[in-house]
Amino acid sequence: MTKITDEFQHLIDKMVEKNVKVVFGLEAQGHIPTIERILDELGSNEYAWVKIGKEINWCPKTACYHYVTYLRSLNKI
Repeated sequence: MTKITDEFQHLIDKMVEKNVKVVFGLEAQGHIPTIERILDELGSNEYAWVKIGKEINWCPKTACYHYVTYLRSLNKI
C-alpha cells in the first residue's frame, strides 16, 4: 500500500476541516446537465444511455454506473 506523504495528509486534513468537496468524473467534466437532459427526453433506457455515451464520449454502462453513484451521493436514490 502507498504511504501518504505528510504534505498530502496536511492538504487532506485542511479539505476535510473546510468541508471542501472534490469532484471527479461526470460531475467534474460537466456531463451531469447533458445526462439529465437526455434522460428527460428519452427516459432511462438502454437507448438513452447509448446516446449519452456517444455524446459525452464515455462507455454507456460506465456513465450509467457513475451517474447512479452521483445520485446516491446526493441522497436522491
